[in-house]
Parts: sequence; structure tokens; C-alpha cells
Amino acid sequence: MSPNSTVELNTETTLTDEAIEKLVASVESSVEVPLKRQWHCEAGLDPIRHWAWGIGDDNPLWSEPDYAAKTQHGANLAPPSFFYSCNQGPNHFRSEPSRGEGLPGLHAVWAWDRWEWPSPTLRNTPIQTTKRTTEANVRPSRFGGGRSVEVVTRYTFRDDQGKTLATYDVAYIHYGRNLAASKGSKHAPIERQVWSDDDLARLTADVEREHRRGADDLVWDDVRVGEEIGTVVKGPLSVTETVAFVTGWGGPFIMASELIHRYIRDHPRANAPDRYMRIPEFPERAHWDGDWARECGFPDAYDFGGQRFAWLMHGVTDWMGDNAHLWKFEGKLLKLNIIGDATWCTGAVSDKYIDDVGRRCVELKLKGTNQRNQVTVVGTAVVVAPS
Repeated sequence: MSPNSTVELNTETTLTDEAIEKLVASVESSVEVPLKRQWHCEAGLDPIRHWAWGIGDDNPLWSEPDYAAKTQHGANLAPPSFFYSCNQGPNHFRSEPSRGEGLPGLHAVWAWDRWEWPSPTLRNTPIQTTKRTTEANVRPSRFGGGRSVEVVTRYTFRDDQGKTLATYDVAYIHYGRNLAASKGSKHAPIERQVWSDDDLARLTADVEREHRRGADDLVWDDVRVGEEIGTVVKGPLSVTETVAFVTGWGGPFIMASELIHRYIRDHPRANAPDRYMRIPEFPERAHWDGDWARECGFPDAYDFGGQRFAWLMHGVTDWMGDNAHLWKFEGKLLKLNIIGDATWCTGAVSDKYIDDVGRRCVELKLKGTNQRNQVTVVGTAVVVAPS
């Protein structure tokens, strides 16, 4: 790079006392506000399809109107995980010049999620989203060069009549990029998997054994604690799969041409340009750009947290069938899932009960395991069986 360059790479950023103080103060004064931008603001057929196909889920209840018309719902449903595509959108939309708020220049890593859906969501339902920051917790972090901050945000999704469709709490860990890269990562070195023909054949065979309950009702009386729910196989993660996911999800920094330049004009600290070509870029590319991921302290490009949680939910909805309802989900990310990794999503029944309003509930313990036999994500879910 030319020594006369004026381009700020924004890799040398730290979590300062001032930034933490501002953030804690903003939490204390936080109120529920409408989102300025949503990738999707209606559960239309095409948005539902794009989301479902982007996580590898071809359930006809989501994507085929003729099939859905014959179910008790009478129309397509949005998969529960669809709401991931309604809680954010490209940051350029209705953007204003930066006032130094938030944590500009810091890297953020998805940590955990908590969801609740009061009832299924029908196709064509309008979705209006609000958010409120609820917590800011300073944590010790070797990965972050000594400390990081966990920020928890509550999103609420409602239809145009004010009915709550879903609530969602999500935690991100924020830290300085240069400290993570220079002082060490909490992640052990990971090499990309080289898949042999035999390995790929075994993975494909597992994919072929996937089973969807579909129109057959989940019978609560027949459910047994300890029974397994079956497996869905995801990956091996590729840049193409990441593109498919982002198409349905709509990340905050998925922008093009003029929109990029205007956003960076207003938010210069958001620019993390390519070190060699010096073109404007964003930190979100750590999910497909291995060089940038390593500058941020990671061994390679990695998946999105919501992507992996959605994979676990896919396993649940395949198991529970068309007429059951995924009521609650919680998930926690444990290890990285990098380019080349595959994930086997499994689960088992941990409890069953009838709650105080008569819902026939089944509790599940879930996990995702990679080809190294490492558990990279865990979760719990509560399914309400048909009466």
C-alpha cells in the first residue's frame, strides 16, 4: 500500500472505557423503537422460499402453495426461523451520518439466541419489528485482548394489528479487531477439511436418510423421553452456501455500488477496505473472506450464528410435522464452523408435559456436530403437539 494512502483499514480498534461507558448509558436509557430497515417486512411466498432454500430446507409447507392448501393451515407458513430475515436489513436504508454512537470499528461475534413464537405465521402476514437494547455486560476475554462486551438486544415482531408474532433476544460479543489478531484467539488452529470421495459418499448417504414427518401428526401420547428426532446434514459449508443464506437473510452490510459509497461517506468507521486492492468493504466479509477473518483473529471464514441455529430448527420442524408448533427455542454457539465444515444436526426428547393451559409440550435437547466429532452448537426447543 502506498505510504501516502488516506484509506483507514479500521483493523486497529480497541474497546475503550469511553465506549463502554457510552454503551452502558445507552442501555439504561433504551426504549423500544421501530426498526428503520428490514430485509423482509412481509411473509410473502418468495421471501419465505428464499429464506428456506437458503438454509437447505425444501419443506413444501413453506414453499409449495398446492401442498399447503391441503393442510389444516390452508396456506403456506413461514418457517419459525424466517424472522431472522425481519430483524435487520442493509444499513444504508434510511441511514443518517454517524454521531459516534454504538461501537464503531469493533468486531462482533454471535453468541446466543432465545426465541418464542406464540403461534404459526401464515403466508402474506405483514411483519413490523421493534428493538430495544436490554443488557451490556463487560466480560474478560483473551480473544478480545483482555476484555469484551456482551450486548443483548430484544426484538419484537408484530403484524399490522399489533399481534405479537415472535420475540427474540440475541447476544453479540464485541471486541477490538487488532487485539484479537495480535494477542491470540480462543479458537484452536483449524485446517480446512479436504473431503475424500468416501467421506462425501458417507455424508450424502446421511442426507438421503433424512426424514420429514409432514402430514402425519406428532402424537404426544406416543412420544418417549430419550427418543431421537433424526438428523439433518448441513454443508460442507462453502462460499456458495453462504451466498444462498445471505440472499434469504439480507445482512446489514449487503450493499452495492453507490449505496456502499454513500454509506461509507456517512459512516467512515464502517469501512474495512480490502488491504491489497483498497476497495471499500465491510467487516461482514469475514464470513466468506478467509484473509479478513484472520485479520480479525479467526482461523478462517466462518458461518453466521443464526444460520446454524436455523439448521437446528430445521431438524425440529422436520421431526414435528405440519400440524405441531415450535413454541420456544434457545441456542448457544460453542465452536467455529469454518469453510469446508459439515454439521450433523441431531436431538432427543428430554421431557414431555401438559402445561397449565393444556398445551401438550415436548422438550428437546439439540446439538450440531462437525466432521471432527466436535459439538459446535447446542440448543433446546419446546414443541406443542396437536391436540
